[in-house]
Amino acid sequence: MDLSLAIALGVTLVIAILLIAFNNVSKDKMNYQKYLKTIFFEIDYIPDKSELQHRLSLLKLDKNARQIENKVIDMLKFVPQTATDTGAEVGCSKMGGYGDTNFGKPLSNNSFLMQINCKEIKNIVTSPSEGMLYFFVDTEKMLKEKKNFVEVQYVSDLSDLQECSMQNRLYEQVSVLHFTAALSLPDPYSLWAKETFTDMEQEGYYKLINTDNANQIGGYPQSITQHFDFNPDTHLLLLQVECMESSLKNMPKWARIYVFADKEKVQANDFTSLTSYLQYFDE
Repeated sequence: MDLSLAIALGVTLVIAILLIAFNNVSKDKMNYQKYLKTIFFEIDYIPDKSELQHRLSLLKLDKNARQIENKVIDMLKFVPQTATDTGAEVGCSKMGGYGDTNFGKPLSNNSFLMQINCKEIKNIVTSPSEGMLYFFVDTEKMLKEKKNFVEVQYVSDLSDLQECSMQNRLYEQVSVLHFTAALSLPDPYSLWAKETFTDMEQEGYYKLINTDNANQIGGYPQSITQHFDFNPDTHLLLLQVECMESSLKNMPKWARIYVFADKEKVQANDFTSLTSYLQYFDE
């Protein structure tokens, strides 16, 4: 057989094999996508490792189970629930309205975002276990720079708490916060996820951790525009919260605030050095 003919036949055979393989992969992916649409979880967060294992089996990610389980860290999910006409109980964890401070004195010139009673988050933020964390926003910096606009004040003594009506506020609506323990996994667009899963498996992993409620303390940040280079051994996701309707001009309708803290500093009750970001989608 002529050498050039043999080479041509060989190339043709290789191309044919690749096309068959590609078609099979495409069919597998399409079938998997159809299968994913049939799967629904009763709750959109992962409450414990038993449920995680169950979902990995349903999503056909069993072979990645050990890698996934090794990445799990704890978090607290919360859903802001509009306060009743009687208002929120003084000293509770809440978002919007005015903060509750000692004798109703302002703690910042910035706008009040939320307060978190440390007793409710002590399983995630190990120190402090008592007192209150107050979150304030420099609204001008938030809208212009989108970075380092969050101020956190920690108060250990919660005696004589009163609503601080002299404080600027970001939201008029008051929402009470209730926390639920859950498991957190890295962002599906993180380098780890891309290195761990095939293209097809990435869709199953996205289904595993996708949630309608992005409000959380602790865990991995779940970004909406650009994932973070986040190390849970050294840093804490102190807050991730979806923005509510605001009276601020130019405030994006769909936005998310992230606040990161150094773990060692948090353990020393030091909240003076934080990194915060605003991510949003333009409409």
